[in-house]
Amino acid sequence: MEQAKISPRTWPGLFLKDFEQTGPALWFFLYLLTRVNPRTGCVRTRFRRVAEEIGVSAVKLRGWVEQLEQEGYLRDESWDGKMVVRVEL
Repeated sequence: MEQAKISPRTWPGLFLKDFEQTGPALWFFLYLLTRVNPRTGCVRTRFRRVAEEIGVSAVKLRGWVEQLEQEGYLRDESWDGKMVVRVEL
């Protein structure tokens, strides 16, 4: 019986290896996973709305989006205050 391959973006990889590298931005990524549209793989909202929900500044969120994009977790398609990110699993 062939064993399934485990993606590095699955739960064990996220919590064991990636947390050391990504830090608090990883919690934001988990937040995005709870809001992703399963058909498109995207999260569409406003930076300000998310900032209020999780209690951080919109500037910090933008920094986390940039960091997560550089680390290959998502693709940033945001514009004009609207957060549009495509989750890369």
